[in-house]
Amino acid sequence: MQTIKKKSLQDVKSNTRYQGCSFYLNRKKRYKVENTIFDNCSFRGDIVFRSLKGTEFHNCGFSGKLGLRLANIEKIPEYVFSLKDLQYLDLSGNHITEIPPQISNLTLLKEMDLSRNRLTSLTADIAHAKYLTTLHLHKNQLRSLPLEMKELQNLSHISLGQNSLTTIPLCITELKNLENLNLIENQITEIPPQIGQLVNLRYLSAIRCPLQQISSQIGQLVNLRCLNLTECELQGIPDEIGQLVKLGRLHIDFNRITQLPATIGNLQNLFELTCSSNRLTSIPPTIAHLSELTHLSFNNNQLQSLPVEFAQCKKLVKLNLGGNRFSVFPVEIAYLYTLQELSCSHNDLSFLPPEVGQLTNLTKLSLAHNNLQTLPQEIAHLHKLEDISIANNNITEFPTQITQLRNLQSLGCSHNKLSSLPTELAKLKNLNYLYCAHNELTTIPVEIAKLCQLTYIYACGNPIESLPQEFTQNKKLYVSR
Repeated sequence: MQTIKKKSLQDVKSNTRYQGCSFYLNRKKRYKVENTIFDNCSFRGDIVFRSLKGTEFHNCGFSGKLGLRLANIEKIPEYVFSLKDLQYLDLSGNHITEIPPQISNLTLLKEMDLSRNRLTSLTADIAHAKYLTTLHLHKNQLRSLPLEMKELQNLSHISLGQNSLTTIPLCITELKNLENLNLIENQITEIPPQIGQLVNLRYLSAIRCPLQQISSQIGQLVNLRCLNLTECELQGIPDEIGQLVKLGRLHIDFNRITQLPATIGNLQNLFELTCSSNRLTSIPPTIAHLSELTHLSFNNNQLQSLPVEFAQCKKLVKLNLGGNRFSVFPVEIAYLYTLQELSCSHNDLSFLPPEVGQLTNLTKLSLAHNNLQTLPQEIAHLHKLEDISIANNNITEFPTQITQLRNLQSLGCSHNKLSSLPTELAKLKNLNYLYCAHNELTTIPVEIAKLCQLTYIYACGNPIESLPQEFTQNKKLYVSR
């Protein structure tokens, strides 16, 4: 075994004794070091080892993160517990089944990643790491946490997703400085009253937990910025949700919610609300009070109309109302002048009012899967439109006003009753994609083949026997028929 003393090094080798050396290693590389001894060495920056078989550390210091990620280990190596100055430890992606009591030696730890292992429990000795601020425990098999973890009062971030928890551990609700709590994909059925003690919480996620109840004490989380309860089994939201005045994002998609509380209008800082795939039949008029709202999704509900007050959501940029029961286009939308993306697909619309032409900032418009027979002339006013779909309607004559949308890049008109396409489509110099499948087309105007930006025409399901040779001569263009 060779010995290397007091050198600054950018690499490390196996079968070597290093004494008093400083290592500046590549943080993106995973090092295999075996049968090596480090005496009084320092490691600057983050370092990841994929193997340390037969390696020893004596009085060494790590200024960055020690990584044993994906090292194929079943237990934490003994030498780790001798690194008493260690502040960042990554043991993720291994086969570790337990944390030994010696973890109490690492009293200066600030961040520890134990995710993607096989832990079923944690030792109470983890409470000795009182400087711990971040703890990753997701993708294990934890059923509970030791009560002693309530001593980790510096903990601000804990990830417990994809475990086997049936309740939120009470020790978690004692962590007064906790800011980020991830509980996704557990078997938790209730957000208990004790959750209200986490007054500094900013982010709470319980995606795909079978929640039956949310305590009214959730209203005490006055610093919450993001709440994600997607794909739970919720039938309602407590009125106290309106107390979360700092909330910016609220995601409650894929639940069984039939009604939103009127207090939702108190969320004056909310800018993103997604409530798709629920059972809503109406929207509370108080939604008009959400003056900062920019992104809103109510797709796949049972809505037939919008409240008149909806027109006051003046900052909306993206609105999804697809998959509802609108038979009349909600004219309130026409006054949302900042709107850039609008989906009203999969409804029962047979008519669009001329007011839709007021949405001059629209870049994307989906009207697919309705009963439209034509479009208003005012569609031509949507000069910023880049993507429009009128597929799966009952349109018999192509709306020529679309040919005035000179910024259009994608045009979808498949599954209609079109017998021809206008030559004026050649004016759409920025068109990349044309979808015109399953109509009654017998040809495609030769002028379209000359569009320099056009790369794809989807024309399957039409009685087209042949195309002009210009289509085959355009090597950039692919025509599917």
